[in-house]
Amino acid sequence: MRGYVERFDLDFTGIALDTVRQAGNEITRLGASLVAQFFVVLLNLIVLMFALFFFLRDGPYLVRRVVELVPMEETGKDLVLAGLDRILVAMLRGTVVTASAQGALTGIGLALFGVPFPVLLGFAATVLAVVPFVGASLVWLPAAVYLFLNEQTMAAVGLSIWGLVLVGLIDNVLRPVVIGDHAQLPILLLFLGVLGGIQIYGLIGALISPMVIACVFAFAQIYREQYLARSRALSVQGNGEGGDRP
Repeated sequence: MRGYVERFDLDFTGIALDTVRQAGNEITRLGASLVAQFFVVLLNLIVLMFALFFFLRDGPYLVRRVVELVPMEETGKDLVLAGLDRILVAMLRGTVVTASAQGALTGIGLALFGVPFPVLLGFAATVLAVVPFVGASLVWLPAAVYLFLNEQTMAAVGLSIWGLVLVGLIDNVLRPVVIGDHAQLPILLLFLGVLGGIQIYGLIGALISPMVIACVFAFAQIYREQYLARSRALSVQGNGEGGDRP
């Protein structure tokens, strides 16, 4: 072995030091990225909380003033407002139902794999489940790391699988079903709209994009029920007048 080392002039000490240095640089870069993303998410949450506060406080007044300026018949205005009301209620219901389900599943998984304080951590997972993309993983992932550091490898792997499969997928399955069923919107379109809104506008995009989709569907329904029906009636009337002529 020593002969091969001398022959190929291998410097294992230098290789080890370079590997450790590169690993340290990657860990530092990853840590800095995680910290930056944390503050971005925190800032978006603060903006969302302020927006919700002023919307709940001044929403009815602003809605009345905006609706008065819209050049549309009252039936059309009522249809648009009804669609917005459905989507807001559906989003709130979907968020509460999904977060509760994720918190309950997280607490059950923590209890099954021997993590202390499963009820408290399950409640924390319910609160954090509203954060897009990460959600309840902010609870069960550190718990899995805790189990691994305490040499409970099988429990750590089991909790990770539980979190990825059950806790993670329930959000993708339950939320669109609850929101789409109550809002009377296509689930696929709603799902893609929410993802696009979050990507462009941040967390507040999760609130804006379904409202835009609801407005588009309301306008399409207004056009179908009123303008197309009126055009058909005028066409039938014109054909009837033409048929009476000698």
